[in-house]
Amino acid sequence: DVGNLSDSKHLKEYSHKNRKLYLYGMVALVTITLAIIFYFSVDPLHENQTQEKSIAVLPFKNFSDNPVNQYISDGMMDAILLNISGIGDLKVISRTSVEQYRESTKPVKQIGKELGVNHILEGSTFQDTHNVRVTVQLINTETEDHIWSESYETELKDIFEVQSQIAKKVAEELQSKITPEEMIRIERKPTLNPKAYDLYQKGQYYLVNYLQKRQDKDFKASKLLYTQALEIDSTFAAAYARLADLDWDRNYRIEYYSDSFMDTFLMYTQKALIFNPQSSDAHRLLGQYLFETGNPDQGITEMETAISLNSNNATAYELLGFYSNWIGHWGKGIPYLLRSIDLDPFSM
Repeated sequence: DVGNLSDSKHLKEYSHKNRKLYLYGMVALVTITLAIIFYFSVDPLHENQTQEKSIAVLPFKNFSDNPVNQYISDGMMDAILLNISGIGDLKVISRTSVEQYRESTKPVKQIGKELGVNHILEGSTFQDTHNVRVTVQLINTETEDHIWSESYETELKDIFEVQSQIAKKVAEELQSKITPEEMIRIERKPTLNPKAYDLYQKGQYYLVNYLQKRQDKDFKASKLLYTQALEIDSTFAAAYARLADLDWDRNYRIEYYSDSFMDTFLMYTQKALIFNPQSSDAHRLLGQYLFETGNPDQGITEMETAISLNSNNATAYELLGFYSNWIGHWGKGIPYLLRSIDLDPFSM
């Protein structure tokens, strides 16, 4: 009976995918356990080893009269963090791990030990109708000395120049080399439309809220704002990448057994790569898709490309570690996972 054969085929496919999900869980459990054992055997005091050229960008403070403008402070922090992360000569802690210090009163020295960095970048913003003032200070966590501080006042439309200037100044103060390729990426403007960028920053604000609290309202708000940004600038690669992240987070398990598995995710990822082939996150996203759709070697290659474009991409290291272990390359997988923990020590 054709109907019974069809049902039997789908049942086998379902069982195969169900086993695959189960095995994913088992590999993840073993991988995390081994990584933690290795990590703490290297660092028995549960404190990261510091690296001379290392930095964490703490959440920026909003000194505007309107607390709603916090998203501008967060957007400034995100942009500077992204630019600094692209400098291969630096170790840069991820956004996830620094977020816990938003309201912290801990001494800079303690924060440095907990994050395994020798430098902290603090900052604040003050915005009026058309202008924004950005104040930053670079601090040595061991001596607590202020190495450098600066205030920048600019129109909102020129904010990208300030973001790249700060990243370059940090590299100069830490005596870090910026390659010509890295300089191009630092100076690249994510969009030429200030309104689209403003919507994107708001989307980022709600995305962080969603990832922390897992509330549906934040998911919907961030997705809507990214979509609105793209309606203004359809070439905004970063907005496509964030929509892909949202789609993966929400629909991976729902669509796992579907013939149209992650089609929307792939569309967003391809758009991000078309409009910014140098996007580390876009290559990481494509790597996820390729690995999950039966192309592990290509998926790992994309993950390696992501890391070559941003050697501080903690998520890419984590996934590359997991995927390498999944195909039996434990000798590569564990070091990748250890690197992800080093860059994002509080994500687990």
